[in-house]
Amino acid sequence: DAWQRFSGSSLVSISVVSPLVYGLPLGVAVASCTGFGAAFRLFALREFALLPGPLREPVARSLALWRKLELVQIAIAALVTIGGLLSTLGVLGPGAIPFYYFALTAGWALAAGALFIQLRVGDRLSQLLVDASVLPLEAVPRIVRWLQATVAIVFLLLTGVFWYFQVVHHARFREMAENNHLRTMPMRAPRGVIVDRHGEVLVDNRRALMIAIVREQSRDLEATITRLSQVLQLDEGAVRALVQRHRREPTYRPIVVVPDATLAQVAAVSARRLDHELADVIVQEVPTREYPQATLAAHLIGYVGEASDQQTSQEGITAGTVVGQSGIERIYNGLLMGADGSRRVVVNSVGREIRTLEALPPSEGQRVRVSIDAAMQRAADEAFTGLGYAGAAVVLDVRSGDVLTMTSRPAYDPNAFSSGIDRTTWAALNTDALRPLQNRAIQGRYSPGSTFKIAVAAAALEEGIVTPDEKIFCPGGATFFGRFFKCNAAHGWMDM
Repeated sequence: DAWQRFSGSSLVSISVVSPLVYGLPLGVAVASCTGFGAAFRLFALREFALLPGPLREPVARSLALWRKLELVQIAIAALVTIGGLLSTLGVLGPGAIPFYYFALTAGWALAAGALFIQLRVGDRLSQLLVDASVLPLEAVPRIVRWLQATVAIVFLLLTGVFWYFQVVHHARFREMAENNHLRTMPMRAPRGVIVDRHGEVLVDNRRALMIAIVREQSRDLEATITRLSQVLQLDEGAVRALVQRHRREPTYRPIVVVPDATLAQVAAVSARRLDHELADVIVQEVPTREYPQATLAAHLIGYVGEASDQQTSQEGITAGTVVGQSGIERIYNGLLMGADGSRRVVVNSVGREIRTLEALPPSEGQRVRVSIDAAMQRAADEAFTGLGYAGAAVVLDVRSGDVLTMTSRPAYDPNAFSSGIDRTTWAALNTDALRPLQNRAIQGRYSPGSTFKIAVAAAALEEGIVTPDEKIFCPGGATFFGRFFKCNAAHGWMDM
């Protein structure tokens, strides 16, 4: 139990309180006391020639012992301070940290013992010098006692601080330290592939490089936002608003700034991570939705995007998750999403990964096959595009009711949404007079038209109500249930 508490204290020192907080005060205290001692020793050496013969030998022995104690103190302060630096920079492995703090505690004990002996030797030297009439009697209590009080106060303060961190709030700081020392990195799951009735891929995934800010590793978040905006040539206000929108999320969860970064952007960030200029910015490879046939069946398939506040609150989805926003992507989002994985990694005090402890790979979402015939869908889309028409076309299999084709033109490219659509493109889609975001097949309001006459005529012929040669007179309208409905013209006599 004692060793676990000591190891926990080591974790606290790594992640919550830098090891330099332990090493530097010891170095400063020892250096200060050593400076007082050195000045006192030099004064005694200067007056050594004035000492009577019988006093020279004990004074010489005392000064030699004092010098050895100073060397011990200097060595301890140097080793402890260097160890603190190496631990802070992550050079010392996690397994060596408890041993370093064991040596640090031993160093404190040795330094305290050396200082205590020095003070006793100082008392003895002072008394010898007073007896030789080299040092005024009234100066002894004032010099020696002041040095004793200074050392005592320094050690008491540092001991109190260490007691606070290591014992009083041990459990709290241990938990904080473990959260910093061991970090869980999420791994996004690829969404399921969507294929047509013959197995042709309609929607797939590709690997993209994401640039994100990890606030847990940030020392100056405002400076990071400003610098990152400059490096990536982004609007600083937009980046700051993005970070503000995710302020309530756990600080270890990355805030995605660029979901699909270019190689130039990745190189710029990676170079600045090496010199710790952007140490709290990460570059991570993530699966991203890809629509290889661009606008083909865009309204039917839909698109994906980051979960909105309403989706996170009502559907229990984690903020920042990519979900379906329309079409099949939204209706079958539960099947397509899959399960995210994670990596548990060890990091040093500046947030750099040292090694991976364990990894839970993500599982891809389920494969979804739809009734659409890609070849027929492509033919319908090309027909509208070639003729320059805006409209909709739906082809059904009358035997099963399967939808073989559902076309709406003009359409949009769902690839623009998979990596986060920019404001310019979004504004253009919403202000376009032809409304490319509207699915005319199910959202448009159209009269049945003459296409429905085929169904009525076939039913009348099948029931024997009319014959193929029968003619009907159109006077320009007809009365139904006491109301006259106009036709678009007076067609006269018309056959089937």
